Amino acid sequence: MTERSGRYKIGQPKRPNIVHDQGFLDRFTPEAPTKQARLDYAVWYAKGVGAKSLCNGATGSYIDKCGNEDQTEAADAYLHYMNASGADRTIDYGKFLNTDSNGKKVRDLLIEDLKKHAEVIGFNRSSFQLTSEPYRVGGKDGLYPEPPLRSLYPATVNWQRAIGGHSVWVPADVQIDVDTSNRQCRIRHVAHITFHMEDMYNFNPGMADITTNIPDSENGRFQVVGLAKQYINRGTYSTVVAW
Repeated sequence: MTERSGRYKIGQPKRPNIVHDQGFLDRFTPEAPTKQARLDYAVWYAKGVGAKSLCNGATGSYIDKCGNEDQTEAADAYLHYMNASGADRTIDYGKFLNTDSNGKKVRDLLIEDLKKHAEVIGFNRSSFQLTSEPYRVGGKDGLYPEPPLRSLYPATVNWQRAIGGHSVWVPADVQIDVDTSNRQCRIRHVAHITFHMEDMYNFNPGMADITTNIPDSENGRFQVVGLAKQYINRGTYSTVVAW
């Protein structure tokens, strides 16, 4: 029987090897903060607090500076970086997959890919577990080239700033039986799927905010001088798919 197909293989959920960049620490040596750096940090921190207040919930949709949208996730992610704990942070990945226009496309593409390979691996099986290699969503680094997904960077400013390009791996429990309803016999698959997302939240040399074109160096330097700290965003979303 087939053990592998595409990015999937038989087995219990197992996090694959996912490589994260280190942002400005890939290029610059850590150093002590100067007085000017501390002043700049205070200004940017205040901007983050302001964004959390002004762009929270439906209010953001009426404010031009918020991009006329809720930026709750973006503000929370930024302030976690600026608070410099470095602790992993949990996000609502289902909200991205179900509300962002490109997030919906990511969800559907991942489901279709799983279905295709579950059918291959499921031949002569009635119940099994699958786990995948990582998919790179909206990535520009070529770590995991997957053309349909690489182009699907978050469409909304909120999710562009909260997670941007990120990695996803997908385990699933699959059951296969024969549907005899309506006097027909057809193979029926039911998959209990969990999307696992993760990404290093940081800023990168040479990059800039898509909406404002503000260079990443404005905030990435705070990591170098120890006033802010990069961290891992993690999120899951579970669903059941039958076909």
